[in-house]
Amino acid sequence: MLLQEPVTTQSELERLTNDTKRLQRDCMTLEEKLKMNTPADDKLGIFKQQAAMLVKKKDLKQQDIKKLDVEKQALEKQMLDKESEYQRTKGGKYMKRDDFKQYAANLRGKNTEYKKKK
Repeated sequence: MLLQEPVTTQSELERLTNDTKRLQRDCMTLEEKLKMNTPADDKLGIFKQQAAMLVKKKDLKQQDIKKLDVEKQALEKQMLDKESEYQRTKGGKYMKRDDFKQYAANLRGKNTEYKKKK
């Protein structure tokens, strides 16, 4: 394949070298212009940096919120699955009124018994 390519002449090499030097000079002049347009004591520079940092923090927090939302949805689904499993095995989701009153009375009794022991 190398033999099929045309031979590079000295004049072509010199032309390419001159082109690269010219492009480097152009880059340097553009960099100098850029430095001249943005002075080192730019009063807004500090605020721009702070704004950039805040934008970055905001993006990170939004990503965290998205992760937490996905986790929340997974936990809600898991909770619904557990509730349906409980309902299938134990019956209703909540205690009946009389059962709750009996449970509360039992709890009050235990509480008073505990306080007496102290």
